Amino acid sequence: MNVNALNGRLQTHLFRISYIEDELNVLIMASKDYISITHVASEAQESDGLICSAFDERADVKEDTQTKASTCRGSGLKLCILWIFSLVGAMYTGMKLNDKAGSAVTVVPKDCTFIGNSFNSSVSKDHPSTYVDKIISKAIAEDYCAGRRVFVQKLPPVFNFKLCEMIYKEDAINLWDYTCPQTEAFTGTRERLKIDELPASMFSFKDFVYDSSQFDLNSIINYRLERSECRVYSRADADLVYNQIFLEPLAAAYLRKPSTTHDASVEIRSLFHYLYHVMRTGKVVWPNPVHDIKTDIEAMEKNLLAILQLPDSEEWNRCKGCDQIVVNSRIPHDFHHFTHLVGGAQRLFREEEWKNVNFISIEGFTKEEMNMFPYFNGVPYPGHIHPSNLQELRNLESIVRERKRKHTISIIGKRRRARAPLMNTCDKLPDSDCIAMTCSGPNSPCKTHGAITLLEIMVESKFCYEPHGDSPTRQGYFDAISVGCIPVVPDNTSVVGYMKYHLPQPEKFTLFAPNIKDALLQIEQMGESGYQKMFNNLIQVLPRIVYAREDVPFDDAVTVLLRQLGCNVAQKQRNKKIPSYCNQKIKKY
Repeated sequence: MNVNALNGRLQTHLFRISYIEDELNVLIMASKDYISITHVASEAQESDGLICSAFDERADVKEDTQTKASTCRGSGLKLCILWIFSLVGAMYTGMKLNDKAGSAVTVVPKDCTFIGNSFNSSVSKDHPSTYVDKIISKAIAEDYCAGRRVFVQKLPPVFNFKLCEMIYKEDAINLWDYTCPQTEAFTGTRERLKIDELPASMFSFKDFVYDSSQFDLNSIINYRLERSECRVYSRADADLVYNQIFLEPLAAAYLRKPSTTHDASVEIRSLFHYLYHVMRTGKVVWPNPVHDIKTDIEAMEKNLLAILQLPDSEEWNRCKGCDQIVVNSRIPHDFHHFTHLVGGAQRLFREEEWKNVNFISIEGFTKEEMNMFPYFNGVPYPGHIHPSNLQELRNLESIVRERKRKHTISIIGKRRRARAPLMNTCDKLPDSDCIAMTCSGPNSPCKTHGAITLLEIMVESKFCYEPHGDSPTRQGYFDAISVGCIPVVPDNTSVVGYMKYHLPQPEKFTLFAPNIKDALLQIEQMGESGYQKMFNNLIQVLPRIVYAREDVPFDDAVTVLLRQLGCNVAQKQRNKKIPSYCNQKIKKY
């Protein structure tokens, strides 16, 4: 593990105990004699005859360990807490973990089962370490994963990574980049850009710039939740259930393969029919997949007869699906067009059955706005910037704050429809006022150099004009924020789908202007002080729109989504404790 990764992991540990500041002061004093503490823990462990297995860093275990998250019992909890806090305390006070200390910290009490670096436990009242009692009670009351313990509902490959083969058949391999999800996010064609691919002006972004796409939402969410420190292995312990179906290949089908999609209508409807009963019963009645689409579909259709007979699960009856999550990497408009190809949305989803399920997409629309089921909750488009820890986020913030920006405003895109006159206006102005980059044609810099060329223009601009495209919002809006460029949009339809969760008060860090000239006029009127105020607001919202590569001690796009959904679920379920953060007002700028 390199220094940055170790530092990020340390920051994560410190964040988790930040809410117990008074107790932490006691901990710091105790940690001055770190070796003694761990020695005490070791002796206590040995006297109780307990052995604790090592934790799994990735929390990516086989399905036969489904109850991994639920076994912390008795006095083992306090020893577990003591062990963790002695380790963190030692790090916090700058002590080096020498060989002796290293061997000591491997002696961990039994009855502490780890998921990544987190733990779940219960308290015994007879342990002599009284100062730990208060820490433990607070830790349990303010559980790090409260409201967002997620169960990953595994589904056969035909629902996710093999879905493209069913729809696109022999063309699937050619569509892998932007239609068919990556096996894992942040790998393969979506890996971090290599240093030799970066121009000198972008070298400072080397640790967190990736060649990712707006269509990677399915694979990013899947990647994060499979490895999440808040993942649990029992639906009974979960606040949320993520269903491993990728809607993006289906949503793209009406554009790329309408006839093939229509021909597969029966099979596609079977997928959704089967998924509903999996959500309802919590059972996956399916033989081992043979990775042959026809055989898998036939097996699924046969097993539908079995699963139809099963009763609703206790978890489903809590709120009839309000804790279930389904993700779509394309805009709702595309998905709704797809439903027409297979007989209409009602043939896929009976609204009375699916009405409580959380459909997630890169744009959001309410029932009143869309007037077509399903209704999608909007989350940010995945951009190109993906920090992996708090230190990388702080580095990113420092880079964008210190950057000298030589263009007042920029605009990037194809010269089509409403964009063409905007770009033509920009061409007539000095580069210091406005610069336009055309992305049309095979030799355009957007094609030949990809994401880094776009980001370089944004990094050198104070404001980035992001006109409407195929839908009101574009990926560039979020890329602009991630590199410190204040986005400019024609109207509030570009942001309204995100105001509920991720973009509170967008007018504080977004400029609304119908054209380039009006934008420049507003910029002149606000002056340098007005610009700095908007820029500072943008820096504060930046963490909420980036997709970190792993669980992080700040509210990134994934954490914000899970917390908001967790709050919604807690408010709908009787006798369920509402996490404390649900009652906190969103920060006002």
